[in-house]
Amino acid sequence: MPRLSSPDPVIDKLLEESNLLQSAVQGYLDQHKFITRRILPGLWRKFLESPHGTVWQDSRAPEDDVPDSTRAPITPITITCRNGFCLQRASCVGCTRCPDHCQCAPALPERPHDDLFDLLARGLENRLKPGVQPLDEDRVRALIDYALKAEALHKTHRIIVKKGDDVVQRFDSDLPLPKWFDRVYKQAKCRVHTLLVGPRGCGKTVTGELLAKALGLPLYTVSLSAGVSEGVLQGWLHPSKAGLLFEYNRSRFVRAYTEGGVVLLDELDAGDSNMLMILSAALANGRWEIPLRGEDAEPLVKHPDFICIAAANTQLHGADRVYVGRNQLDGATIDRFAMGRVTVDYDEQMERQAYDAETVLFGQRLRARCRAQKGWTRDVSTRNIADSCKLQQELTLTESWFGFFEDWPNQDLEKVGAVRNREKMTVALE
Repeated sequence: MPRLSSPDPVIDKLLEESNLLQSAVQGYLDQHKFITRRILPGLWRKFLESPHGTVWQDSRAPEDDVPDSTRAPITPITITCRNGFCLQRASCVGCTRCPDHCQCAPALPERPHDDLFDLLARGLENRLKPGVQPLDEDRVRALIDYALKAEALHKTHRIIVKKGDDVVQRFDSDLPLPKWFDRVYKQAKCRVHTLLVGPRGCGKTVTGELLAKALGLPLYTVSLSAGVSEGVLQGWLHPSKAGLLFEYNRSRFVRAYTEGGVVLLDELDAGDSNMLMILSAALANGRWEIPLRGEDAEPLVKHPDFICIAAANTQLHGADRVYVGRNQLDGATIDRFAMGRVTVDYDEQMERQAYDAETVLFGQRLRARCRAQKGWTRDVSTRNIADSCKLQQELTLTESWFGFFEDWPNQDLEKVGAVRNREKMTVALE
């Protein structure tokens, strides 16, 4: 959720510095059904006059934290109630009675509560369903902390694609664009098949998803690994409804080929050789013949918006020490992607923009220490950093990384300065 903001720099500074105030104002907006993310001076005064704002305001020690121009006007007055005089109390706008005897709303507390969490607990108490765990200030504090951590995992980045000064496409993304995206996008616009080669978990698959959004086309993900049926590419023959004949059913790849779309070929270097030969035939030119469609069927014509992007961990020449399950690809298949090959690595700037700063610092320091070791195959991926952030909804930073080091021998831990505590299930970097 985007942060509440205000055009008034003083109010905006208060909102930015206090999560408690953010929660109080959001509760006020929700209660009164305001649809806004900007706290204007008039709305700010209304908030300070409400129970939410009065309690928060009075519980703050420095008077100069909120300027007089934005503070709720509370004027000492003398009014007569059925129980006598009430001095130095603000009256209700609806019935002109003091808060103790107001018939328009529940009575306010005699003194402001010191803790906003207690106020929230009391405010939500009547809204609980029967049988739900009762609320107190500690429980509300825990719920808000949990919500803030979960919200931190879902940062929204507004992506704007331009051609010159003209905006071509706008879309929201959980991740910012990686540094190689501009090159991939331009190759796709030129309809040149792209091959992304890079280490595990660096964002190759995400690039395909972002490319489809940027181009406004559907995304189709296809795996070509051993054991996958040829029908994944060319379609299948299924019994017809009459049960006497077989009829052709196209695959998602054929749909993209004939109607347009972005096809992401994941783990291309683990592809079955027979599947890759079928792929080569489809990518060779603008026409593709599929025998399953029948001898009288016309060849399929490639749609102008058909875009192919492949991801691999190796340079397609066979397995190495890290990726032992990869195959050496046929020269014809490699040639299909020769002009669109892009070698990528972990985008550390993107990681800093997308994830918690402390977690990213931990992961990037560990990555640098691993890569400094001669002959090592260990590395820290962007996926590892993202998973650590997810785990921190329930665990601490040092607890979230314990599983990563579970099988490390002690001598490897010493080389990167990692201290593992199996009893507490934590790992810290020296």
